[in-house]
Amino acid sequence: MGRFSHLNMGKSLHGLHQVLERRRASLWRISLGIVMHRFQVLQQQHFHLEQPDGSIVLRQPSCGEIVNQSECRRFDMCWSGALKDPMAALPIRKGLNVWSSSQALRRAIHAKMCDQQHQHRQIAGSTKVGGARIAMSSFTENCPRKFARQVAKVILHDVSKECPTYAIRDQPDTPTTDEHPTKNRRLGSKMSRAVEQRFSETTWQRVMSLADQTAPRVGALVLESGELVQQVQKMCHDHMVHHVVFRRGTDRYPGPTCQMPPGTAPLRRRICIRRRHEDKY
Repeated sequence: MGRFSHLNMGKSLHGLHQVLERRRASLWRISLGIVMHRFQVLQQQHFHLEQPDGSIVLRQPSCGEIVNQSECRRFDMCWSGALKDPMAALPIRKGLNVWSSSQALRRAIHAKMCDQQHQHRQIAGSTKVGGARIAMSSFTENCPRKFARQVAKVILHDVSKECPTYAIRDQPDTPTTDEHPTKNRRLGSKMSRAVEQRFSETTWQRVMSLADQTAPRVGALVLESGELVQQVQKMCHDHMVHHVVFRRGTDRYPGPTCQMPPGTAPLRRRICIRRRHEDKY
């Protein structure tokens, strides 16, 4: 009995060592996920991360920023994706967790849990796909076509997170010597000719100053060309600006204002003049 216990203990320690080594070798995946999340945040885009049910990846302290800036939804692939064994045609219940910043995606996959009304094929052994035998665990790593189409449809029609740029501050601070002299200038105040000549490049302050003089008092103004559109294009050099909408006294995203083919201009960006606010930041 003593010898049997000793052998079991040795085998358990060896297995633990292998598990820890596999986790250590996979740390680059966590690092990649964190980098991709930060990139998406900087681009004001949504981030999605899928993990099998029971995974402890998101429990790592380094993944705290992903967990704090997204919400998790759990679902069963047999119900949401019609995952089946290609040989026995039995549903395969594979639980997945998706962390996403997109409300539309979370709503699309929410609460799609198996109702336990059918028999399941266990994720064990192997199956045949196209005449070739493959491990069942490897087969279930690929998302079913039904689920992939659902996710693709949501992503194609989802919009990026609204994160407006505030071009003007109502209470200007004292600028330092390293700051642009027009950075904190109140909208509508005069700027010396010397400063204009020295800092002639396009800034959001200059764009919004011109927009304040152009925008109508009531309603919206849509421009597809002209000096203002050219200046906005300079500030958004990574994209092609199709048209610009000017509107006063609004705190919501204006809807599409021009008839355009679907997919022509899927992105929108809002630039605001922040006039009255109670917070200091």
